[in-house]
Amino acid sequence: MASVLTWSRVAQACRTGEDEIDAVARLAVDVAQRYEGTGQIMFSDEEEELVRQGATVMDLLAQTVDLHTAESVAQWSRAAIAKLRMPRH
Repeated sequence: MASVLTWSRVAQACRTGEDEIDAVARLAVDVAQRYEGTGQIMFSDEEEELVRQGATVMDLLAQTVDLHTAESVAQWSRAAIAKLRMPRH
């Protein structure tokens, strides 16, 4: 979840890959809800492909993002994640 949140913000800042990362972010929320309800994480074939595509976009973003943006997003992400309340099992 933290990684998707960070890369979503990078995509917004770079104005590229936003649709792909948004789809992965929605999937991450679905998976978290699924885990909360069942205690299991399972992906359909379609979901696995979406994750692969998202990873490719994240890799491309990592290759193109400038240092200033990366540092700003990392700082924002750490603060945002610290505010989240994750369920405990």
